[in-house]
Amino acid sequence: MITRSTPDVGYMSSVAFSAINVSHIVKAGGFVYLSGVVAAQNDEPVALNDPAGQVRCVLDNVERLLASEGLGWENLVASTIYSPVLAEIQAQLDQFAERFRGNPPCLTMIGVSKLAAPEFLLEMTVVAFSD
Repeated sequence: MITRSTPDVGYMSSVAFSAINVSHIVKAGGFVYLSGVVAAQNDEPVALNDPAGQVRCVLDNVERLLASEGLGWENLVASTIYSPVLAEIQAQLDQFAERFRGNPPCLTMIGVSKLAAPEFLLEMTVVAFSD
């Protein structure tokens, strides 16, 4: 069974996702997929020009989105981070390590020329597993 949702966790509203006909969370066969997560709260970019603040916000958003499915960091299987300022984001790897603790997922970091909006310094996709 496949389920799709866009939970209200203070991140992006369902209107933002429905406008482009995309789900924020898709559950399929025990796997949980999150669409790209950026540094936003209540549909507004936050921590402008602040890589550390944006990483913290993205990780907080991912945590709330996982929690909306009854999951935590221990359920994380893989994550991909896209960034136009990759070196500045890589300097924040301690923040990722702190959240992942004893449950490190696969992690891929990719430098890109730009993201969906110039305010965002990173976008993180996530795959988790719910047994």
